[in-house]
Amino acid sequence: MTKEKPTNQKTILGNNAILGDTPILGDNPTKPYIIKQYSGKGKPGEQDIFLFFRPKTNGYKIESVILNAFRNSPMYPASVWLEYMANLPGLFLSQDNVMHKYYEHKYYFARKGKQAFTPSMRRKFENRFHKNFQESCVLGAYEALRYLKAKEGTLSLKCPCTDTGTSRYIEGQRVSMFRTKENKEVFVVNGDIPALMKQHYDGTNCAVLLFRTTLSYEELKPLIRTAIESLYKEKKNIAGEMEGDDETHEYFDLSDEAFFRGAYKRFFSYSNGPFEQLHDAMNFLYDAHGQHIDLGELSFSNYLLERGVSSRSLATMLRYPVGHFDVNNSWEEHSLFSLTYQMGYENAYEVYRSMRSQLMTSLSREESPVS
Repeated sequence: MTKEKPTNQKTILGNNAILGDTPILGDNPTKPYIIKQYSGKGKPGEQDIFLFFRPKTNGYKIESVILNAFRNSPMYPASVWLEYMANLPGLFLSQDNVMHKYYEHKYYFARKGKQAFTPSMRRKFENRFHKNFQESCVLGAYEALRYLKAKEGTLSLKCPCTDTGTSRYIEGQRVSMFRTKENKEVFVVNGDIPALMKQHYDGTNCAVLLFRTTLSYEELKPLIRTAIESLYKEKKNIAGEMEGDDETHEYFDLSDEAFFRGAYKRFFSYSNGPFEQLHDAMNFLYDAHGQHIDLGELSFSNYLLERGVSSRSLATMLRYPVGHFDVNNSWEEHSLFSLTYQMGYENAYEVYRSMRSQLMTSLSREESPVS
């Protein structure tokens, strides 16, 4: 039986982007469904911000709330506008290993755990947790699940373990401290990765929005805050599309940077820097035929190519973002993504130029699901 096209669709943002009260999905679950095609790289002074939803929080009502928040902003469309919109079916994401490729760097640490930590990361662990790294129980997410099954009889990272709420990011990797029912401290690296790897399957889909803007990240932040506030206000109307929609939040302060990051990550992720823009494009930007759009067609990559950065060097940099950078005439280990967090193009390019070596943080073909 052929599905009838919804009759209640409406133009919501201009720019030919349509969204109605019914999910907009294509007929082929093995191909991306492009709602608004990408038109090409932007002009000088413009940057590309990707926004995509996790499957548990992905839904047409949530997408509508986000889009309306942008549309109702006085900054739209003069300073920020919708450049690209697509729905990526779960079957496509699964068959093409899209999410494994996207999270490859985090997947490496989730698999390797303690042994993946470099000397610099070990020092940062000790400084941030005030614990001896060698004596601490530091487990990759997958090893943690096996540990819990053997010791606690569960595959959950939440029960009977207690999440202490103590998490730190070290070179882009989230390290969270849990306490077992025996009161033992366990530090888990990228504990959300196993669940994320299983969320994309036939019947799910991932909405991707690309906004082009002349605004800086700081100037864009009030708009993101407005979108989050709109999502919380509409919580009753979009129940079931929100991850943890039964939670209560007595504390709500989007001016608190830590709360702000946690709040938006419940619903979506967005490009938090020029190199993250390219990383997102490598995984979520497609043409009408479902083919990857060349990286050189992105605004920031074009900026770099014009300054002599080769496409091969750029692709390698995005795959292995952890390395040593020349910071104040001394070599320091950082993640390229963390170091260029919410930077403009010029400053991010200078950081790129200061990179002196890279760490091969990737699994072998035998270990990795990514070919």
